[in-house]
Amino acid sequence: MSDYAGIVCTINTREFPGKDRIQLGDALGYQVVIGKDVQPGDLGVLFPPDGQLSEEFCAAHNLLRRDGGYFSDNRRVVAQRFAGVRSEAFWVPSHYLYYFAAGKPDVDNLKAGERITTFAGVPICNKWINPNTQRARQGTQRQGRPRPESPWFKRHYDTDHLRHASEYDFPLGSLVWVTEKLHGTSHREGLVPTPPSWLDRLLGVFGIDRTTWNNVSGSRRVVLGDLMADPYHGSDFRLRAVRDWRSRLRPGEVVYGEIVGYAGEKPIMPSHDPSSVSKDYAKYFPGGVHYDYGCEQGDCKFYAYRIVQHAPDGTAVELGYQNVIQRCAELGIEHCPVITVFRQGSKCTIDTEQMKEIAADMGLERARDGQAFEGICVRVERPDGRLGLWKEKTFEFKVMEGIATEHDIDPEEVA
Repeated sequence: MSDYAGIVCTINTREFPGKDRIQLGDALGYQVVIGKDVQPGDLGVLFPPDGQLSEEFCAAHNLLRRDGGYFSDNRRVVAQRFAGVRSEAFWVPSHYLYYFAAGKPDVDNLKAGERITTFAGVPICNKWINPNTQRARQGTQRQGRPRPESPWFKRHYDTDHLRHASEYDFPLGSLVWVTEKLHGTSHREGLVPTPPSWLDRLLGVFGIDRTTWNNVSGSRRVVLGDLMADPYHGSDFRLRAVRDWRSRLRPGEVVYGEIVGYAGEKPIMPSHDPSSVSKDYAKYFPGGVHYDYGCEQGDCKFYAYRIVQHAPDGTAVELGYQNVIQRCAELGIEHCPVITVFRQGSKCTIDTEQMKEIAADMGLERARDGQAFEGICVRVERPDGRLGLWKEKTFEFKVMEGIATEHDIDPEEVA
């Protein structure tokens, strides 16, 4: 997934128990609350959680509470309980876009699967990042000049939501790995070539190879310096998480993963308030939901979820997850825990409801033991060698995250 966007899709409808003016809908695997005027099969736009509607869109349709709508002034789309049931996203019929179209054909040409951030030149939505996080990100950018990105050391691509995948993403014969999604901060570690000087390039013409290899570390967005100072936490926890194995990397190898636990005495990821989900859920976490994954205060741990090895010409080779597990054992590091693995057969689509149930069941099982659980990642290794990766967060996590990131700084968006 690149940037946040609304997604054009149809909707199924069903009765909202005890309600006469609203009903429930199912769109792209999300349960939403909709008006009684919506009919089964209507085309509209789904806005997943973690997004923000534009001022123009909200004003045109009186969506803010001060105008009689449901949205607060921050115009944020969140997972929440509405009249006692789960509201996982926001959906509007396509005629909501008529207001902005110079002519109806713009709306009539909408196609299912189309992603929308603007319509007829008008902003519609964007990814939500709270003002405190924005200021913290700008502050880290002023702290120094990060190294430029290298083609040998690329950022990990954004992971899309599983519910947005299509049948074409899961061809027959694919190997599907379902792993736990850990709530930590992203880290990448590689042994990559130093950019050649003019002299190196000249000598290369005569077959003289002067390539030198250096360890390079990075957060989600930033290529870090030798001291590996974290742009947000300001601790040496990143160095402590990788120093025992980074020297064993092969030339051209890059390992991507999550660091969980503590940055010094401070948790890497802040705790969540379980009471925002329900009183029953809060009973499992009397002291709050903590994302330490068994680490003692002051300790941290690295879990790999992806390894890329480059050929001498710089071509990236993506390791299958079985090879990731094997390579992690050789390096002496952990990999993200495997929940299940199966071969895709009989149909070219993934059972998203089954995946949601796996995430929900695992989340409840962990909660009963007082342990945090964010969700799952679904990794698809296709027969042609291409890799697909999607995520499915639990409803409970999305509710807690939505409340926590309303004003708190989101470390992952800063780093």
